[in-house]
Amino acid sequence: MVLSKKESSIQRQLLQALASEGIFAFKVMSASVRGVADVCAMHQGKVYFIEVKTSKGRLTAHQEWFASKCRMNGVQYIVCRCKEDIDEIIKYIKICNYTSIK
Repeated sequence: MVLSKKESSIQRQLLQALASEGIFAFKVMSASVRGVADVCAMHQGKVYFIEVKTSKGRLTAHQEWFASKCRMNGVQYIVCRCKEDIDEIIKYIKICNYTSIK
């Protein structure tokens, strides 16, 4: 799978890859809280918020705040930037014991 450099293409391919592995995931369309991650995935009783960025993209202050709220509440927050990240995210979600993906 060849990834485009656009966030929208990375996000679409992430969602397709998660679905093909049997992982329930959806695009977060809107939220009343600024900085909410682009994708929410659920698997085996765990919730994962995934922010999609290009290789040069940076988290905004609101996204950093949301990431810290997730981590403080035991919810996984992951940043996805490329094909390799998609592969690692799927591996991580399936085995649920990888300590961090940045």
